[in-house]
Amino acid sequence: MSETRRSAREEYNDRIQQRQTVIFGSIGGIMVLLLLVSFLIWTGIVPAPFDPAFSGSAEVGSELVTPCVPDDTQAVDMTTISVNVYNSTSRTGLAGNVGGQLSAMGVALVGTDNWSKQSIAESARIITGKDSIPAAYTLAQYIPGSIVLYDPDTPDEVLSVVLGEDFTEVLTPEAVTQANPGGLLESQDECAVIGKGKAG
Repeated sequence: MSETRRSAREEYNDRIQQRQTVIFGSIGGIMVLLLLVSFLIWTGIVPAPFDPAFSGSAEVGSELVTPCVPDDTQAVDMTTISVNVYNSTSRTGLAGNVGGQLSAMGVALVGTDNWSKQSIAESARIITGKDSIPAAYTLAQYIPGSIVLYDPDTPDEVLSVVLGEDFTEVLTPEAVTQANPGGLLESQDECAVIGKGKAG
């Protein structure tokens, strides 16, 4: 009788141990899988299931907003502009090169760095606060294909220039003057008058 009880107890313990082994093995497998997926996302091999990046874009609500420049606004003096330049491309040294060219024109270069978020397709995004919109438009004349974007959280003292895949060159002051001899700034397409809705 005692041997039968021991045998039943041993079978019960074996079943419990087997169940625990399956549970802990499954948990361990899931943890390894999550770690592998996290590593692949972190290295960029697998895209993230959501986009956590600001990606160089200014957002108001869920829209990218290009601010209008007030009518009859003249280009500002380049020496009054301060910028951070970021490289979102795989081209080594691009931010430093462009920053150096802007600095040679009198722009105050605060710093250069690689853009840590998603690469952008256009030539450049010039991120500005509300009071620096004319400065951003002035700078946009020097970078063909760039777009000006408004970010309410951007300090007005420093513009952010995020260079993208379509970037080709920084125009010289002579080329800009030739293209716009009057120095009058024009709003980009589909712009928004900040605080007043869309225009243009």
